[in-house]
Amino acid sequence: MQKLCFSHSSRRKTKQIDYLNWKKEKLSTFIVMDKPTVSISKSKYNHSPIYSWNTISHPFLTKLRAELYPNDKKSVSIEWLNQIDELALAVWYLDDGTQNKRYGTISLATNCFSYEEHLIMQEWF
Repeated sequence: MQKLCFSHSSRRKTKQIDYLNWKKEKLSTFIVMDKPTVSISKSKYNHSPIYSWNTISHPFLTKLRAELYPNDKKSVSIEWLNQIDELALAVWYLDDGTQNKRYGTISLATNCFSYEEHLIMQEWF
């Protein structure tokens, strides 16, 4: 049986292209594309371009995925949270966060985590 190797893909709209290019620079070891792939959003409300960078499949990314997705389910632990610095938290927010301007709050999309993992994150924050 062949062992799978994983890759990573980042997708962003035009207004976030600078952030997408910054991520490409940070992941340049794993990206061989010269230009991002461009597709058109299939949303019935918005047909704006979507830009994406894809990494190559690589054993390092496979190991990282295995640690973050044990049993093929996204997971978080205090050990992982304790490795997060200000930059990593900013990237987490830019990838999975939202801002509520009306209430002056931000949130992270954490719906995939268990109740116990939410308690771990709550304590960590």
